[in-house]
Amino acid sequence: MVVRIITAYIKKFIVVFGSFLLFLLFFANVENVKSSINESIRFCVFSLVPSIFIFMIISSFLLYSSAFSDFSRLLSKDAISKLGVCRKYFFIILLCSLCGFVSGPKLICEDYKKNGGNKVAFSNAIILSSNAGFGFLISCVGVTIWNDIWLGVFLYLLQISSALFLGKMILKKPQFFSDESEKEEKSVSLSTAFTRAITTSCSTVISICAFVVVFSCFTSVILNVVGIKEDSIWFAIISALFEFCKGSFLVFNTKSLLLSAFMSGFCVGFGGICVHFQTFAVCEEYPLKKLQFVLFKAIHGVLCGFFCVIYIIIKNFLL
Repeated sequence: MVVRIITAYIKKFIVVFGSFLLFLLFFANVENVKSSINESIRFCVFSLVPSIFIFMIISSFLLYSSAFSDFSRLLSKDAISKLGVCRKYFFIILLCSLCGFVSGPKLICEDYKKNGGNKVAFSNAIILSSNAGFGFLISCVGVTIWNDIWLGVFLYLLQISSALFLGKMILKKPQFFSDESEKEEKSVSLSTAFTRAITTSCSTVISICAFVVVFSCFTSVILNVVGIKEDSIWFAIISALFEFCKGSFLVFNTKSLLLSAFMSGFCVGFGGICVHFQTFAVCEEYPLKKLQFVLFKAIHGVLCGFFCVIYIIIKNFLL
């Protein structure tokens, strides 16, 4: 009992001291903070939002309208269960990979709140649905960064297939699956599904942008304080570890082409600590295994980085 009390006080002291230290750092670097926030907001407005917003609305509309509910029943339950995923989550995982990361966990949490389900299958579905969006990978990573649309397509397909492969290999399989997918869902009008898709997508995009701005600001200030310059390779690598979207642009500027390729693939698979916290915020009251989530995404990032390097080597060899 005494140990718990002492531990609680230590945690509170660390929180207060850390917050005070951050306040001093920001106060001493006002211009840097202002510049970082402005840059992050411009990035969100001109790069991030245009690449994910429409895809998020479309995929949300398909899910809210239950357009794929009948198709899910045609899938082999035994085949899908080998991946550790409930049949009702399978199309959510695939569809939400169109718009990326937080939308999948958000919709899976909504379904779990409404219908309940197996906790292990829920956690597995959250992990497997946390993928970079089709729009961002094609328009930003593929076209804007690498000037290669096929690299964006390759990374998009790679992240999904490798996530399902890793899920089959290392994720714990549920002892049983619930049958909520067999229940008749209450039909929703197309107009209701469309308006709900727009409102929820707006909320999700605002949340994503807020996390991007905060983590970009924190990372930029702390790295500058410790003396890591913005043109340094370590600045790009550390930024990518913390914030996926902006990091994807920074890692391309490294002097080594293969290192840039590996870090681009790693960013796609790992997602960045910023995305992890977004997912944790969405799943705050749900049975997500957070440590397993982080470890899985780290392995996923290494795997995607490795195959991205192979892609660049083969492309340069053929050219």
